[in-house]
Amino acid sequence: MDYIKIKNTNITVSKMALGTWVFSNDATWGSQEDELSIKTTHAAIDAGITLIDTAAVYGNGKSEEVLGKALKGRRDKVVIATKTADAHPDKETIIKACEDSLKRLNTDYIDIYQIHWPRRTVPFCETMEGLLKLYKDGKIRAIGVSNFGVQDLNEITKYGPIHTNQVAYNLLFRAIDHDIRPLCIEKEIGILCYSPLAQGLCTGKYRHIDQIPERLRRVWYLSDEFSHLHSDLFKTIDCIEKIAESMNVSMSALSIAYDMHTEGIASVLVGARNFDQLNQNISAAELKLDDDIMNRLIECTDNLFNMMGYNADMWRAESTIK
Repeated sequence: MDYIKIKNTNITVSKMALGTWVFSNDATWGSQEDELSIKTTHAAIDAGITLIDTAAVYGNGKSEEVLGKALKGRRDKVVIATKTADAHPDKETIIKACEDSLKRLNTDYIDIYQIHWPRRTVPFCETMEGLLKLYKDGKIRAIGVSNFGVQDLNEITKYGPIHTNQVAYNLLFRAIDHDIRPLCIEKEIGILCYSPLAQGLCTGKYRHIDQIPERLRRVWYLSDEFSHLHSDLFKTIDCIEKIAESMNVSMSALSIAYDMHTEGIASVLVGARNFDQLNQNISAAELKLDDDIMNRLIECTDNLFNMMGYNADMWRAESTIK
């Protein structure tokens, strides 16, 4: 496992992170026993993963609570990243939300505290006032955002430091390559990328749009409205798979490794329901991709990349990411 120091902090994280939305035991990802979630967390730590990401909204705090139980006696071995999703994130709301997360996580500090989505119900200066208070008081060690675009990043960084930006990124959805990733590199904001396997599409598991379960079709580019993209989408999947076959590696490992080798990406969030899934994902950390492979992957995904445009919001065709 490789590690990287997040710029302008004293926090070092593994290049692969464990995402814990599945710990919520909610409708999005289905049933998951807490004990299995806890054992999977322990296995991830033992494998060298040090960054674990969660959010207050995952199962209405359930994911944070399970993670808190999993880290009992192991808190010093990990970097915890969590998110606040409050619709009205003024100073007092942010502080209370953080205190609530601290209780659920059973810890006295959060390493990376993130704004889950840009909320424009209050000025960013008020949100940052609360975050800077938490930072000064030692309740959080770094300030992060999630799903922030160029406009919002330029605005919020007027009022204080932003250390990380968590955004969707994978070989089929490279929208941040247009302008968000270059800006993060310029501003020394580490990117934490989620959905590296694109709802399972980057595993090669699905060969036609009808094979994809409805619960995984929530992203805009899989909707009927954008059916004109689907042919190119599956052609691109075939192209990625051929490169994986030429390397004698799984398509999923290659896809995760691509993210891990991309400039500006501090860590790649992977989910895992059990040990088998965890081990499959961790195998990507062992892959070393040279410039030739990276260029081949970019070349075979460029057509889809250009067709999809600048929208970095996976969930809505009319982007909320500015």
